[in-house]
Amino acid sequence: MVLFYATIDCVQEIVLVESERVAAIVYRRSMGDGWEDNTAETLVGLDAVLQLPSLGIELPFRGIYRYVDL
Repeated sequence: MVLFYATIDCVQEIVLVESERVAAIVYRRSMGDGWEDNTAETLVGLDAVLQLPSLGIELPFRGIYRYVDL
């Protein structure tokens, strides 16, 4: 499924948020319009902040996981 989103030209970031622990993996489109697996960023813990430059937003994990019982 993730590969499908990577084929959409306007998609700049793909975020996989985990539901069983406080973590996410962020894939970003490189400057050459490709996707590089080795540039995936892993965020872990309630103090992490998800930054999405393409949208101009920052999302603290404390907010994302506020109502999730882990």
